[in-house]
Amino acid sequence: MQPHPLSAVVGDIDRQYLANIHHLRHKIARVQHDQREISLCLERIRSRVRLLVVEMQRVRPAAGYRS
Repeated sequence: MQPHPLSAVVGDIDRQYLANIHHLRHKIARVQHDQREISLCLERIRSRVRLLVVEMQRVRPAAGYRS
């Protein structure tokens, strides 16, 4: 018995589908990694801003509110 004429097409579609899933999983993993890195950077920025605010509040009264 001969294979159905569409079986090669279906096999090709299956391979493309699996390749696309693999590609998308890789992209999702990369985006999640980038998001974690961005979150860490934002937290460092927030921490530095908090330190600057504390320092400004400490220095301003010592300056006697001079402009």
